[in-house]
Amino acid sequence: MESRAAIEKVKSLQDIVSVVEKYVKLKKTGKNYSGLCPFHNEKTPSFNVSPDIQIYKCFGCGKSGDIFSFIQEVEKIDFPQALDKLAQEVGVDIKKKVSKFDYLYKVNDLAQKYFVHSLEKSDPAKDYLIEQRKIPKAFIDKFEIGYAPKRSDLSELLLRRQKVPYRDQIKVGLSVSKNSSTRSKFNDRIIFPIHNSYGKIVGFSGRQMPKNEFGPKYLNTPETPIFKKRDLLYGFYQAKASLRKDDLCIIVEGQTDVIAAHMAGYTNTVAPLGTGLTSSQLKMISRYTNNILFMFDNDNAGYQALQRGFELSSELGLNSYTAQLPDPYKDIDELVKSSPALLEEVIKPNTDAFTFIISRYIEDLDIGKLFDQQKIIKFTTALLDKVPAGQTKNFYIKKFKEMTDFDIKNQGATNDHYQSQRTTVSHNNNHKKTWRPNSPSDQLILYCLKNDYMKFFETLDLKFFDKNRAELISILGNNKKFKIEELESSLTEKQFKYIQTLVMHFDNYPELEWIELEKTLAKLYLNVQNNFYSNKVAEFSKQERIAKAKGDDSKAEELALERMQLVIKQKNLV
Repeated sequence: MESRAAIEKVKSLQDIVSVVEKYVKLKKTGKNYSGLCPFHNEKTPSFNVSPDIQIYKCFGCGKSGDIFSFIQEVEKIDFPQALDKLAQEVGVDIKKKVSKFDYLYKVNDLAQKYFVHSLEKSDPAKDYLIEQRKIPKAFIDKFEIGYAPKRSDLSELLLRRQKVPYRDQIKVGLSVSKNSSTRSKFNDRIIFPIHNSYGKIVGFSGRQMPKNEFGPKYLNTPETPIFKKRDLLYGFYQAKASLRKDDLCIIVEGQTDVIAAHMAGYTNTVAPLGTGLTSSQLKMISRYTNNILFMFDNDNAGYQALQRGFELSSELGLNSYTAQLPDPYKDIDELVKSSPALLEEVIKPNTDAFTFIISRYIEDLDIGKLFDQQKIIKFTTALLDKVPAGQTKNFYIKKFKEMTDFDIKNQGATNDHYQSQRTTVSHNNNHKKTWRPNSPSDQLILYCLKNDYMKFFETLDLKFFDKNRAELISILGNNKKFKIEELESSLTEKQFKYIQTLVMHFDNYPELEWIELEKTLAKLYLNVQNNFYSNKVAEFSKQERIAKAKGDDSKAEELALERMQLVIKQKNLV
């Protein structure tokens, strides 16, 4: 059956009330049905289902659609999967299109069978996994772990037996070509297959066997049409069901940590693929839960990773926590091998990531000294710039006061005007007010001026800046060089004083190399855009509440839809 006909057939056989009732308790109200929305928390039902026109609509969060969009949203799957699920329920046969990537998945599946077979034949590899790494056979099977022999003949077998040309082996990352010869990429390594969220094998990670000193400790599949490290998490496919059930995702550092956590019963655990955490990975997690628990190694690199994780998760509006392993354990893998029951004691009393980061930062500082106070305030203000204005940010500010006895007011995310952007610090009843370029827009302008990179102003969309800064940026963009004495005649007194103030802070900011400068400015501009959308969303939310209080449901619905459009634009920022 053709796809369009199949869609119509499924829609004719499925009833939206019956579909929704499997997930939401509905009550008949007139011609329609109502219940608590499954897409956001609410106490008063605002979720409505219309059997007459076969659609649902939530007047609280604005989500709406038909049976397909409902299943996509509630199950966190794509349209083909939703169609397939609903079609199976009513016995409709779907003709599935062949993906352009299916062939690459098939090649990976062939390689996976080779790796698993090679592990079965290798006593040293099995001994390493079972005896040394203490991974039971059941978890070797669960994660489909394999082995690439010392002199792997995978490339030749794929060519001769499966007719997979060398070019396709190279394309999928299983083979490498050098000096006109092609060989297998993985040799004498334990192989961990990497799945996408649908369970397809998209790549592999190979760990050195003991005494194998060739190459890095972990060797991953290179970037391919189906393998993008920044968009993938190890163990995500195995963890999906638990993420929603536990409403929590535990993020650790490596494959063996993930496996160890699953062995201890924490099946909601995932890990990045040997690189830093990315927004893409966190967005993927956010489809299942808004709560992240970071459990990185107890070293400086782990602390830095936690800080980055906090910043990225805060920008996405996620709640971040951390749990620290007790000495002498460096990672979860070590702890589970020694005392698996201890992991529960470590995870349960978790701390919000902000509190831990600040407490760790001030460990070696003296908050009674002015210089150290300034360092703490500067660090904390920068950290809070990543957090959207709201209850969570207020919670962090309160926590900060409890830890340091400092009052800090960071308005960078809610008010981006010259004279209102202020930081206030109080300690022992001594108050001192100073203006600092803490907002992303201030820092962006400062870096451009300090590094004489005026042409960057021409690339900016001024709608993301407040009126004063937009006017200033427009003027600065017409200057090829930054010469403060030549700017005075073209600026207002207020604008010129602002530039002078920025210049006074030049020494507090490094002079960057071109590549690092580009990265820094791009990140600051992204923060400016995020702040813009956060402010807009907050304003629409306020107006929506006012409309509801007045009983103007039509206006509230209109505002909710506009707010959701802004949220989508914010989430799509690159």
